[in-house]
Amino acid sequence: MAGLLALFGPVALAAVEVLAVEVRSCAGQPVEVAGDAAHAEEVCAASLAALEQLATLGLAPAQPIRIVLVEQGILHGSGLAYGQYDGGRNRLELMSPRAIAAQQPAPTQFGRAIDGVIYAGLVAHELTHAIAQQHKRVESLGHAAQEYLAYAVELSSLPDAVREAVIATAGVAGWESGDGISTVYLGLNVHRFAVKSYLHLHDHPAPKSVVEAVLGSRAWVFTAP
Repeated sequence: MAGLLALFGPVALAAVEVLAVEVRSCAGQPVEVAGDAAHAEEVCAASLAALEQLATLGLAPAQPIRIVLVEQGILHGSGLAYGQYDGGRNRLELMSPRAIAAQQPAPTQFGRAIDGVIYAGLVAHELTHAIAQQHKRVESLGHAAQEYLAYAVELSSLPDAVREAVIATAGVAGWESGDGISTVYLGLNVHRFAVKSYLHLHDHPAPKSVVEAVLGSRAWVFTAP
């Protein structure tokens, strides 16, 4: 789940007014968006980009997904998250751009303000979690493994120039074969965890085999193939 706001420092929940809600089907996708109509087109476009990246890894929604845009932070564990998937209802709750912009101090990701480009990456991240949950082969997927896949797809979906800047500022290489990919490292440095995950999957000679390993991972520590 990602993009825990708690990982970026304390964030105060801001009250926002209730906006007109409508449900929009994303053309050519098994995805629909419920929430502020002003953001539906933006989310549909981000969803399409994410699904295209996931398709290269052999993943597609097993069932239609409804993305519900919410106007407040999403409680997850002891912190706040940008999104959360309810597999029982195939429903993905996602903070709207307006809700994120209302938080104080303003949250960032990879050291960058969450503008439209970075928000589209968040959509890709959360949609990856949802689809991984639909395809998991164990009762509960390892957290580190899920975040590995979600961040790799998120960075893949970014424009080349933005992704290259995010990689350059992290100053790390990809995970080495046999490395333990743990929530400890994730908690210490989200930016580096994300970049190492993207580089490892992007450069792997058989990325679909990595996805298969992720979908069968029970452990909190995922070992890089």
